[in-house]
Amino acid sequence: AVYGGVDILVSNAGAAWEGRIGELDDATLRKSFELNFFAHQSAAQNAVRIMLEQGTGGVLLFNTSKQAINPGPKFGAYGIPKAATLFLSRQYALDYGAFGIRSNAVNADRIRSGLLTDAMIASRSGARGVS
Repeated sequence: AVYGGVDILVSNAGAAWEGRIGELDDATLRKSFELNFFAHQSAAQNAVRIMLEQGTGGVLLFNTSKQAINPGPKFGAYGIPKAATLFLSRQYALDYGAFGIRSNAVNADRIRSGLLTDAMIASRSGARGVS
């Protein structure tokens, strides 16, 4: 009543942990899933609940990263939950499209942010064998 309704959710949670997937400790992988998948699910679930109450439809937009469809070496802890989030977006579209709630994902790449620092760019470029 004070702030109005929810029309769109832009779910942009993410942090990256590096390492070979077979050598990652469970705590690191679980921490990545908590942020890179479950945070998106929690935000979407609550947004959809409100959108359904409003009866006006809405939009869910998830940042799933290019890693979801173009994985790089030693970046599985980040990419696997982002790939699951890409599927999550599709599932919301299937389950709630009939209610006027659209769901899409952005597979962003090369966007300067707090995550994509000069050090991260150098590390990821090196992992792919490019400068």
